[in-house]
Amino acid sequence: MIAPAEHGGRCFGTDWRSDLDLTLFDRATPVIDRGAIRIRLTPTLQDRTLQRISPRVERAADGFRLRWQDEAIFDAYADGRIEVVPGEQWRGTMPIAFYSTVAALLLAAQGLLPMHMSSVVIDGHAWLIGGAGGAGKSSLAAELVAGGAQFLADDLTVLHPQAGQLLAARGRPSMRLYPAMAERIDHDLDPAIADDDRGKRLIRPRHRAADDRYPIGGIVILNDDAPTPASGPDKLRLLSQNIFRPRIVRQMPAIATIHRHLLSLAQVQNVAVLPQPAGQGLTDAAVRMRQLFAIGEG
Repeated sequence: MIAPAEHGGRCFGTDWRSDLDLTLFDRATPVIDRGAIRIRLTPTLQDRTLQRISPRVERAADGFRLRWQDEAIFDAYADGRIEVVPGEQWRGTMPIAFYSTVAALLLAAQGLLPMHMSSVVIDGHAWLIGGAGGAGKSSLAAELVAGGAQFLADDLTVLHPQAGQLLAARGRPSMRLYPAMAERIDHDLDPAIADDDRGKRLIRPRHRAADDRYPIGGIVILNDDAPTPASGPDKLRLLSQNIFRPRIVRQMPAIATIHRHLLSLAQVQNVAVLPQPAGQGLTDAAVRMRQLFAIGEG
């Protein structure tokens, strides 16, 4: 069934229907389906029993509420509904927080596994790159794309259970990169990001993965302190640290399901730790990653 008055999007292996244009997702015809997430503007909040778990997030038995500055309040429900209440600083467009934190937390509430990782596709498999903020996840992913890999996701990679394994879903079509790094890959769009004081730009790589989900080939964690290769308890600890918004996700009602997914992810054989790259070290890190996992150019 088609709902022509709505905006549609596809991202993180999920369909989205919205009263607002979803500019940072892939555009799609809004399809009314039980698995689609429905976003609507509403003037008032519904009464809910809430428990504060962070300065911006309150937990409910059926989801969460997130206050984004004075711009909007998001009431999210695990059954796939998001109600958006405009605030005093409402700009008339979907706030940037929706495309990352709100989306990731809702998918976690539904039992999916959001990882704070960028990812590329090489030889038909997803290769995930984790690390703390500023570790170089996006830059290493871009370096691999420059070498022939296909772009899959930037900063947030969502994993779906399917047929006994976890599959990495195609994420947002854009990535944030420093201008010098952006110049190394073929891309569309190049606007400055108003709220990024680091000077990064938002680009859409043209060499992008075509399929919706991919089996995981391996994982690299960018960390100067962790042992390499990662194994046993160290592997599970590193993966746990690389959940998207881990302190909040760990307090979600679906945490038991998420923990089972983490245990499954820890069974991936190809998990390694590399030092955080910088400058020319990006090329070295990409070469080292290919050597560790014996993977080709794309």
